Formats: sequence, C-alpha cells, structure tokens
Amino acid sequence: MLRSLVGSEMCIRDRVSTQSTGKVTRAHMAGRLSEDPGTDAQDGLISHQELSKHITQSDCWIVVKNKVYDVTDFMGEHPGGAGVIMQVAGKDCTDEFLEAHPEDIMKLTLGREGLARSFKGAVDPSTMPLKHEVKKKLPEKSHAAGQDDDVAPPLAAILNLHDIEAVAQRVMVESGKKHAWDYYSSGADDELTYNENVNAFQRIWLKPRILVDVKEVEMSSTLLGDPVSMPVYLSAVAMCGMGHKDGECSWMRAAHDQGVVFMVPNLSSRSFEEILASRAEGQVVHFQIYVNPDREVVLEQLRACERHGVKALCITVDSAVAGKRERDLRNKIAVQLERAKQAPAASSNTKARKAGSYANRDPALNWNDIEWFNENTTLPIVIKGVQTGEDAVRAAKSGAAAIILSNHGGRNCDTSRSGIEVLPEVTEALEHHSLRNKIEVWVDGGVRRGSDIYKAIAMGADAVGLGKPAVYAMSAYGADGISKMLTILRDELEMTMRLCGTPCLKDLHPKMVNAQSLDRHNDSTPI
Repeated sequence: MLRSLVGSEMCIRDRVSTQSTGKVTRAHMAGRLSEDPGTDAQDGLISHQELSKHITQSDCWIVVKNKVYDVTDFMGEHPGGAGVIMQVAGKDCTDEFLEAHPEDIMKLTLGREGLARSFKGAVDPSTMPLKHEVKKKLPEKSHAAGQDDDVAPPLAAILNLHDIEAVAQRVMVESGKKHAWDYYSSGADDELTYNENVNAFQRIWLKPRILVDVKEVEMSSTLLGDPVSMPVYLSAVAMCGMGHKDGECSWMRAAHDQGVVFMVPNLSSRSFEEILASRAEGQVVHFQIYVNPDREVVLEQLRACERHGVKALCITVDSAVAGKRERDLRNKIAVQLERAKQAPAASSNTKARKAGSYANRDPALNWNDIEWFNENTTLPIVIKGVQTGEDAVRAAKSGAAAIILSNHGGRNCDTSRSGIEVLPEVTEALEHHSLRNKIEVWVDGGVRRGSDIYKAIAMGADAVGLGKPAVYAMSAYGADGISKMLTILRDELEMTMRLCGTPCLKDLHPKMVNAQSLDRHNDSTPI
C-alpha cells in the first residue's frame, strides 16, 4: 500500500515572504488559497506513453486524481521509503493514495510553490490502461467481523492497556500491517526515552490516606474551560488510517462517547472536513498543527479551524527535525533492497533522505512565531513539546493558554526526559514567577494506568494525553476499542481515588505521592 506519498518528511527548500512576523490579510489570502495547481498547467494532456518514460528513481512521475506529479526529488524523503513510490511509478495511484491520506496532504506537505513545481499537467485518461481490482491477501478484520479470538479476543476479555497493545500488534502483523505497527510503536535511536515514558510513572509511589468517606467520587474536570468527564484528552497521532479504515473518525466518535477532548492531527488519513463532519453537535475538539514554512498554508488551516469551531490550536514545537526511528527505517531499507534485486540499474540512483528534514515543519520556528500566531488567530494557543521549566515560563509569558510536557512519544530526541519527570520542575518555575494560575499544564506520554493519571494530577498537571494507547485500541477494535481503553482508565482512576482517600480531584496534591526517585534513572543496559 502507498502509505504516505509525498507525506510527512519531504523537503521544502523555499520559504515564502509571509513567514515573517506580521499579519497577512484575508483578502490577499483569499486570492491565493483557492488556487489549483492545474491552473498553471502546460497545454495539452500527458499520455500513458509519456508517463512510462518516467519510472526510475532518478525520474519518477505518478498520477493522482488525473493529475501528473514529478516526485523524483521526494523519493528519499518518503516515510515509507523510495521503494513504495517505485511500485506505482508511471501509474495511476489514486486509490492507494486516498486510502492512506487526504488529497490536501500534498499541499500541507509541499507548500504551494513545491506543489506547483511538482505538477506536470493533466493525464490523458483515454490512453491509460484499465485498472484491475486486486483483492488484498489479508483483508482488514475486526472481532465483530468474525476475527479469530486467538488474534483479537472479545473486548470483554480485555483487562488493561497492555492487553490492548498486545492484541493490536497481533492484529496488525497478521493482517499484513507490520510496517504500520512499527511506525506507530517505534522510538528514536535506542528507544530509551520511548521506554522511559512508561517506566518513569513506576518510580512514583502512592501515599494513601485512610478513614475518608469515598462513597462518592468526582473526577470530572475542565480543559481550557470546557467540561470533560475526566482529566484526559486524546492526543494527536499521525496517519490513523494505516491502523483502521475509519481512522481519525473513530477517535472522534469515541471521544464523544466518553466525554473527552480529541486533538485532531495535522497529518491525518482523512480530510479535516471529513473528520469534523463526524463530530457530534457541541463536541469539543482541538487541532494539532505542524507549522508549515509556507505561512499561507498555515493561515488557511487557521481559518478552517475557526470556521469549524475548533476550540484550541496545539502547536507542535519539539519536532523541527526528524528523529532516527530505526525500526521504521529498517522496513524502508528492506523495501529498497527488494526493489534493488528487481531493478539494479534503477536502484543505483536512489536518493538518500536529507538528514533532519521535514517538509511540513519549519526548522526556523521560534518564539517570534508564537507572537505571529497570536496576531493571526483568536484561538487559544497550546504549546506542545515543552521540556524545561525555563521554556514553560516563557510560554506563559508569550500568552499561551496551555503547555504540553512531551518528548514526542520518545520518537525524536532519545535520552530526553519524560513529561512526568519534567512536571515538578515546570510547576516550581511557574509558581516562582507567579504564573501557575495563568496557564494549564498537560502531560503527554507514558500513561498506561488510571493510577498514572492520579500521579500526574497530584503532582500538578491539569490533564494527561493519550496517543499510543489510543492508536493501538483503534487498530485492534476501532472506535469501540478506544472507548474501552478510556473506560478502563476511568475505572482504574476511580478505584485509585477511593483507595487513596481522595474523593475529588482537588484532593490530589504532591503530598499524596512519593516522587523522590523520579529522576533516579536505572543504569543503562548494554545494547
């Protein structure tokens, strides 16, 4: 399957003038953002015979929705590896493309200038060979569709989030989606931070109080003023469609079912409009954004969020360059090597990925851009990826409504600290500057138990985010799996609150936990 053609890691070299701080007028934007790359196309149609001349890694054209694109420069940047694109070189790959992501990801990734450069013209459909429907060897299944209980047992048999992860791995591997599993579950380098996110919570111990009336427990809260059933939100995860056909729409349904906020990802497998159309009336959603070097693309996203009633904009700031995710990379290399056996001459021209490049993320992003966002939208700003007390203070002073303590799921900078370890430093710094009441603090990464939520709230967090557990639950069971995951955490949090003698969230405070060992990491194990 073509997983992410011209996806999340292609190279943009040109920056547009609108990047500089200052407003871009809506009138100017309206005159540019409605453009289609086809409006400047060369005269005439491109025949299949011409397409067939561009099928090597040094000269590769593909067709998406009757439009021809030259993807040569992007071969080495493709998240799935150059071999995946080579499978559709010189062909119409519309079905494969749209199965994995929305059409507008090309604009979000390349920017308008990059998209215009890659566009060659319209294809002559009368010259294209008929496409033959090919049945997948291993069709996607769910338990409801009769999947073997040995692969995906009934949801009633699932006891915890570790069960869900194990089932998701089996389901994805046995249904031919090992590459997708490795993409979701991989971390950077030696995956020390990836594992530390979970391990850190296990170094925090509870200090239960006794003889407290816990007959009634109240765990409802608010997120930027909006009521939620518990202090939890579903964090953004890219390309959910690789795990389940419903993709992000299943997250939306589960979030509504459980009364929590869903943070819609920038790199989604369904279009923004389709995802928002699956929202229930009055449902609160946030939007996670990677800041594109093309600021007009960013402005279009802001206007779309405002039109659709999105309640907050979550700006990812911890991912200026790509982490080295070796499990994911090995899959790409395997595809390339297999392709090399079939076409040695073409493989000799393989272009290597430019280290640290991300097409849809601006490596020059800095604090001045937060001011730019404040000037160009009225949406509350959430800064996602804060990892020090100093930056938390600066975020509060910049006018951010909330910060998310996160290391991008351990996928970028290995040996960076977990969000829960950073939390005490952040709360102390904010209190020292009398800023704690001016900004919300959320922790994202490593939560696997209701007691983990309890620990984070007791140590000063306002909410916790769930990404990997939710994408695993979706991959195994769809929306029902995500609802089950949240129900498990809700029940565990309620149990922990009762056993610790804290019937309300306001009763949770740092004295309810022992976190003295939080920053005492285990000795590294030889690789």
